[in-house]
Amino acid sequence: MTTLRTNTTAASRVAPGARRAMLVWITGAGLATLLALVSVLDPVLGISGALVVGLAVGFTRSTTFGICAFIACTYLEVITEYSGSTALSPIKVCGGALIVLALMDLVSRTKIGTRAPAPTWSNHPVIVAAMIGFVALGVASLSWAADAEHVKTNVERLVNELLVFLAIGTFLLRRSQFRAIAFTVLGVGVFSTLAGVLLGAQEYGRAIGTFTDPNEYAAAMVASIGLGFGAFGAARSPWTRRACIVGIGICGWGILVSQSRGGLLALAAAGIYIVLSSRGRERVRMMGTSFVLVAAAVSMLMLTPAGQQSLERITNGDSSGRSDLWRIAILEFESEPVHGVGLGNYPVVAARFVTADTEHTELINNRVPRVAHNAYLEITAELGLLGILAFSVLAGGSVLLGIRGVGMARRLGDDGAVALGRGVVAATVGVLASNVFLSNHYNELLWALLAVSVSYHEYARRQLRMAAAIETAQQIVENLPIDEVDADVSEALAMAALDDLDTLPGLVQPRR
Repeated sequence: MTTLRTNTTAASRVAPGARRAMLVWITGAGLATLLALVSVLDPVLGISGALVVGLAVGFTRSTTFGICAFIACTYLEVITEYSGSTALSPIKVCGGALIVLALMDLVSRTKIGTRAPAPTWSNHPVIVAAMIGFVALGVASLSWAADAEHVKTNVERLVNELLVFLAIGTFLLRRSQFRAIAFTVLGVGVFSTLAGVLLGAQEYGRAIGTFTDPNEYAAAMVASIGLGFGAFGAARSPWTRRACIVGIGICGWGILVSQSRGGLLALAAAGIYIVLSSRGRERVRMMGTSFVLVAAAVSMLMLTPAGQQSLERITNGDSSGRSDLWRIAILEFESEPVHGVGLGNYPVVAARFVTADTEHTELINNRVPRVAHNAYLEITAELGLLGILAFSVLAGGSVLLGIRGVGMARRLGDDGAVALGRGVVAATVGVLASNVFLSNHYNELLWALLAVSVSYHEYARRQLRMAAAIETAQQIVENLPIDEVDADVSEALAMAALDDLDTLPGLVQPRR
């Protein structure tokens, strides 16, 4: 009788698991059949649906996968451009999934007894306020903008970027996640360059990789190089470091063949930060690596036909009409210095500010007027002093937090974490610098990097506080007789791991 009862209990334990497995298989088979039928009717929709299902599974298994997938999709602009389906583009699918999971995670934290580190952005209300203020100012510009539809379109984009920023900050908590991001960005940069070569992707003789604009492609390659140096410093094996150097070289070559002056400016800004933020042997190694890469780039420019063509365009004094676009942005700002002409309305009202000095009037008076090709001038023209102030606090504050995080990691003596943080900041600085020649302030990659920079600061701060708390606990324990050490020491160290460090000294105390 006892044996029978035991077997029955075991069977009852197995049955629910078997039923769940069967349910999963049935659901998977049903989805596969449905996607196959949809693909017959509309291949693009079928592929998008399969991507949604695959990403949903990946996201639920790992938030790190979700963040890396989202950032990788920012490099696959060409898929959205030529698929004809913007509603189910990879970047929107990944961003939407990331936002939903972040909301679910935040809701779950409100349950009684749930203990988890707070989102990284919750400790920086000034940055969050600047971001919300930037979006709110854009919404308010509906009341004075000449074209409300442009305002609505750009507000929608800004809201999406804000939510993604907050979602990334909800999940980024561990060093392994920053390492995964660094290798992902370097890898997808290499893929973009090589895919562009294989497909012959060009615009007016300029390489575009998997993008649709050579300047945006160059800016993304700068981010790949910056984080590539982070991956190089965090790599554990010599072969991985060599692979990182090769990847950095490929991305650098992509910048040169894109013939983007903004890309070169961004690369210079990122490189200067990497060298100046290094110390001792670290600086020697970074300078040596940079010298080798620069020598290879110069050789390519001088000795290859493609390089000579790139050099000719880079050194050409022609501004491609940017000087006219910048002058119009300044005139728009002077007309409405406080709140600007309205979000997204720079090209709408540009024709009103054409003067006799304007050489390239075709850039203004055609059916699709150009953007300002300078994100900072465009923000100033559209949202005035209030807008550029809010954006400066957001972008500048994120970079400064990343720099402070690198300093904290250096105090801990964690060379790998220092390298990762330096890579994050270099990538962010590079993309921000590229916007001097590019109106790319709505780009998802930029906002993701800002979020990663803020999150890195919080990671380093937590590690520093944890190290200090553990050291305090050890000092208290060392001063106690061995038979008076309370068992709460282990609880105190566990709470340190949960970032509840303020209560640590009170928990480590002798028995009474």
